[in-house]
Amino acid sequence: MENIKQAGIGWFQLIDHVTFRTHNVEKKAKKIADFGYSHIDTLEFKNWWGNIYALKGRPLVFIDQAYEGEKGEGSLIKEWVDEFGDQYFHHIAIRVEDIEHSVDYFKSKLYIEFSSAINGEPNDNLRQIFTKPEMQNGKAFSVLELIERNNGYMGLLPPTSR
Repeated sequence: MENIKQAGIGWFQLIDHVTFRTHNVEKKAKKIADFGYSHIDTLEFKNWWGNIYALKGRPLVFIDQAYEGEKGEGSLIKEWVDEFGDQYFHHIAIRVEDIEHSVDYFKSKLYIEFSSAINGEPNDNLRQIFTKPEMQNGKAFSVLELIERNNGYMGLLPPTSR
């Protein structure tokens, strides 16, 4: 418990959200619905899309997939699912109170490396950073996301993605 406190993880739901990758969002979503989750939003990007599911008192679940055909070309999701399947989390997001403090703690005390700088400025609605990926069979498998929420924002899109 002391490590959690020192890492800047506060007294709120520890897991913010989890992400599954799949070839068929609707098929995967049926399993999530069996636990009581409901679809609340859809996010669409150039070559992939995903649905967000919520259940009161539980982490959000995000399920994403590449578009089919030419529209999905260039998306890393299809290759990831072909390699690892859709039964594993692509990433788990841990909610933190002060992302700079948490990153410093993870680096200096837990020796965890991050793949980039923090996405977002202080007091932005959502700030995030991802660890370097866990590798399996020489390929990027899963990452941990640290996420800081401000101003009551509960969405999944950081300001830089708008």
